[in-house]
Amino acid sequence: MFRAQNLLAARLPEKANNAAAYALYQMGRDIIADAIKLVPRETSTLVRSNFVEIPKMSGMGILRTRAGFNTRYAVYVHEIPPPPQKSPRGRSAKHKKGKQWKYLSTPFDEYMAKASKHFAHYVAKGMIENKKWPRSEAKKRV
Repeated sequence: MFRAQNLLAARLPEKANNAAAYALYQMGRDIIADAIKLVPRETSTLVRSNFVEIPKMSGMGILRTRAGFNTRYAVYVHEIPPPPQKSPRGRSAKHKKGKQWKYLSTPFDEYMAKASKHFAHYVAKGMIENKKWPRSEAKKRV
């Protein structure tokens, strides 16, 4: 199973936890939506395997979520560069126009460069709309 890095970890007062969870979830959905546009595909299995987990509070009081693609081969597709570069296993692949390797880490890095702006926007929206999250739900697909 291939998963991105934790999107964001934040220590917040209890009052803001639901809004922060909403913000993290929406940020994960935004990143996955951008990643889906870049995923090389022969079939749609890899694209359909996308997920964004419902944010959860860790034992240390840190709110976390994860996003990624859930197929056995997702990491291999992600790590195979175009020619003349080679992966550690000696592979390279030509991708169709608009598709690329590093299809998840590229949107992640671009999005996280503006993470505080996105987080503030979604927290404000979550507070206004009084967003609440089901604790039992494991993951959502975009």
